[in-house]
Amino acid sequence: MSAEGFVPSEVCLHEGESILFEWGEEISTHFFNVIQVTGPDLIPVPGGYNSGKPTKSGHFKVRLGRKGLFMFQSESLPVKLKTLNVYVLEKPPVEVKISSKGFETQLVNIQEGEAVHWRNENEDSNNQCLIQEMELVDFFGLSSLRAQS
Repeated sequence: MSAEGFVPSEVCLHEGESILFEWGEEISTHFFNVIQVTGPDLIPVPGGYNSGKPTKSGHFKVRLGRKGLFMFQSESLPVKLKTLNVYVLEKPPVEVKISSKGFETQLVNIQEGEAVHWRNENEDSNNQCLIQEMELVDFFGLSSLRAQS
C-alpha cells in the first residue's frame, strides 16, 4: 500500500488464505490504515476487519475463511485509489490417491474447513483399500491428517 493506492487493486484467494497489508515510512509520507467496507457506498462493516487509526508504518494480516467479495479501504487514500477488492473462492478439496500399492501421499496437511477427496485408482475393483488409522494432529492451529492402509 502506498500513496498510489492498493497494489494490486484486486486479489483472488481461496477460503482460509490470508492477505497481508504492509505500509512504511520508506515508501510514503502518508498515514494508512485498513478498514473493511461494504455496499455501493463503501461504508465500514460494523465489527469488520479494521487495523485501527492511520499510521506511518505498519502491517495488518487478515485471514478470510469463507467465499465472497471482501472490500477494503484506507481512510487516507483518495476515493479513486481507495478500494481493494478481494475475491475469495471456494477451496478445492485436497485429493488423495489410493492404489493397490497404498496411499500415494503418506501425510496430508489440511486446515479447518478443508475437504479431502479420496480417489481409488486400484486396477482390481475387488481389491479393497481400507483406512486403518486416521489421526488429526494440531500444531499451533495447523492440522495434519495421517492415514494408514
